[in-house]
Amino acid sequence: MELDRDEFMVAYDSSKVSKTDILAACEKSGFPATVVQNVQAGNDNDGLASSGEFNPPPFYSEALATAKSDNKPLVLDFMAVWCAPCKRLVNETFVDEEVAALLKKCVLLKIDTDEHPELAKHFNVASLPDIRFLSTEGQEINKLNGFQTPESFADELKTLLNSSENDLTSNKPGDSDE
Repeated sequence: MELDRDEFMVAYDSSKVSKTDILAACEKSGFPATVVQNVQAGNDNDGLASSGEFNPPPFYSEALATAKSDNKPLVLDFMAVWCAPCKRLVNETFVDEEVAALLKKCVLLKIDTDEHPELAKHFNVASLPDIRFLSTEGQEINKLNGFQTPESFADELKTLLNSSENDLTSNKPGDSDE
C-alpha cells in the first residue's frame, strides 16, 4: 500500500467527537487531513427506514438468494472507483489464476460505496477496500481490510470454502445431535 498516494475518508458522528479531534488524530497518525464536506448522520437520504431497519437494495437481496440456492458463500467487495488499493485488488489479486478459480466457487458482489452508501453503512465499512465473507445464510464469517495479495486472499478464500463445506456436511437432512 502506498499511503502517501492513497486517499481515505473518515465518517464520524459530530455529536460524539469534534472535527478538531478527528483532524488531530489523523495528523498524529501521520496522515494529512482536511474536511471535504460535512455530512450529517441520519439524513433522509441514507437509505435506511425511519425505524432504523435495514432495507437491502435488490441487487444485494438477489446475490444473497443466489448464494443460498447455489450453496455458495457470498463475498462482498466494498470499493470505490477512486480507491487506489481497490484498483490494485482488481488488477493484481482478482485476476490471479488461483484466486479467480476460487472466486468461481463463491458469489462475488462488488459494491461501490459512493453509489450504495446505505449498504456500506449497514456493514460499518470504515475503509476501502473492505471485503466481507458471508455464509449462504448471510451471516458474516470474516472481513478483510485493505489490499490483499493474491496469496493471502487465496488462503482466506480456501478457509471460507472449507468452512462452508463443513457447514453443509454437518447440516445434511436427517442429521441430528440426539
